[in-house]
Amino acid sequence: MLDIELGNPVTGCGEYTIEPDIPDVIYHWEGGSNGETLTVTESGTYTLTITSGCSFGIDSIEVEIIGDDAPVDISDDAYIMCIGDEYTITLDPDAGDYEWSDGSTDNEYTITTSGTYSVTLDDDGCDLTSDEVVVTVIDPPAPFTLGPDTYFCPGDELSFSFDPALGDFAWSDGDDSPDHTLDIPGIYSLTISNMCGEYEDEIEIEEILPPFVNFDPDPVILCEGDILEIELDPEMGDFVWQDGSTNNFFAITESGHYFVNVINECGTDPCAFCHVSPYSKSRYTVARHRDVYYKGAAIAQPS
Repeated sequence: MLDIELGNPVTGCGEYTIEPDIPDVIYHWEGGSNGETLTVTESGTYTLTITSGCSFGIDSIEVEIIGDDAPVDISDDAYIMCIGDEYTITLDPDAGDYEWSDGSTDNEYTITTSGTYSVTLDDDGCDLTSDEVVVTVIDPPAPFTLGPDTYFCPGDELSFSFDPALGDFAWSDGDDSPDHTLDIPGIYSLTISNMCGEYEDEIEIEEILPPFVNFDPDPVILCEGDILEIELDPEMGDFVWQDGSTNNFFAITESGHYFVNVINECGTDPCAFCHVSPYSKSRYTVARHRDVYYKGAAIAQPS
C-alpha cells in the first residue's frame, strides 16, 4: 500500500489545482486524467489513485470553488424619475459582500434624489467588481405665463422665447417650438409637458384699429334755431372737442368751425373738421331733423 494524503478540504477562487507531489508513481485521477496535478473549476470531491508496480494508494480531497459569480451589474447606466418616486436596486444576496457609495452594505438600495450611485461587490474575497448608475429626478413643468391679455394695433406682433429644457412645447396653432411669434389677433394657448406632468396658459389678443373720423367736407347749412347733433362710437377711444369737452357726442347750434381729436391705444385721428354756415331763419319756416351717418358720426340736418 502506497502512502497518499491529499489533505483537508480546500477552497479556490474560480479554480483550484490539486498537487499531490508524490514521486515515482503513476497518477490515475477519477475523471481519467493521468497528470501529476489536476486543476478543477467546480466544487466537488476529487479522487486520486496512485500505482507503483503492484502497489497502489487511494485518497480524496473536497474542493469548494468560490468567486465564480458574474461581476456586479446594476443594469441601468442612467435612470430618470419624477420627484416623489423611488428607484430600488436589488442585487443577488448570495453573490458576496456589497458596499454602496454611502457605506451601506445591503443588497437592496433605494434612491430618491439625483446623483451618481456606485456599488462594489467583494466576491467571497476572490474578486472586486463595481458598477454605477446616474439618477436624475425631474419636476413637472413649472408654472409659466404668456402675460396678460393684450391688443394688437395694425402691424404689431408678440414674441415668446422659452428655455427648451422646460419640456415639450405645444402651441394651439400647431407649432412645437419654444420660440414663437404671434401677429394675428385671437386666443392662443401653450402647453409645456414632460414625463412628470404638464402646465398650460392662455392669452387673448384683441384687434384695435387706429381711430378714424370723417366728416363731410362740404359745409353744413344750419337754420336759425336748428341743432346739429354729432355722435361718435364711444368704443373708438377718447374724445377731445375744440372746446375741451370729452363726450362722444356734440350739439352744434351756432355757425363756426368744429373739430374733434380721437385717441386710442393705436394712435390719434387729429382734427376732424365740420364747418357750419348760417342761413336766414326766413328761408325756412319749419325746421325738422334727420340723422345722417358719416363713418361713425350721426349728424342731424334740417330737411
